[in-house]
Amino acid sequence: MPQTVTLQDALARAKTARGRERTKALLSAAVDVFLERGYERASLDEIIARSGGSKSAVYALCGSKQGLFIAALSMMLEDVYEAYMAQYREGRSWREELAVFAEVFLTSMMKPRTIGCTRLVYAESAALPEVGRWYYQEAMQRCYHSFAKVLENSLPLPMEELEDISLHFVESLKARFFMKSLCLPGETPSTDELRREALACARSAQVLIEERLRNRP
Repeated sequence: MPQTVTLQDALARAKTARGRERTKALLSAAVDVFLERGYERASLDEIIARSGGSKSAVYALCGSKQGLFIAALSMMLEDVYEAYMAQYREGRSWREELAVFAEVFLTSMMKPRTIGCTRLVYAESAALPEVGRWYYQEAMQRCYHSFAKVLENSLPLPMEELEDISLHFVESLKARFFMKSLCLPGETPSTDELRREALACARSAQVLIEERLRNRP
């Protein structure tokens, strides 16, 4: 069975609504245990004790401990996307969309569980290449492409250029407070500081986009 298992894969293997709820409970417990113990010291027995179920169910859903780890990380990623989609409204200008995305994304990324999971990914990627590959492709590249698709609705620029804009925008949002909190546990900005940072990044992205629009052939 493949080692890379996403949230959608795990939920698809659960046959009933109750089974899908149990799967979510399992993945939530897995996130907690991985954060508390680290990957190596986390045990399936402790995860199962918190969520219920059995080892056979874990292997059927995720294939392995590494598969469970990636599926749990995938659930955290989906939480970020769902937070943005809850605020998405058709008809907004691209300038408004920059501001909305910036605040939702930065707020989601600054949650302690998100920061903790990111630390785990960085710590384990050398020993678990599939984890690093999943994070790069599904967390980073997917984020750039997804927001580029949003911008595509209102900007007359090629997708390659929109993805480049999206990459610079997303990484600018992470550069100040997220990276500081990632490296310095306990460093937590206020809500007002996050809001101001999100707005500043949105304005910088707006300048970049306006420059690209002026330089169109």
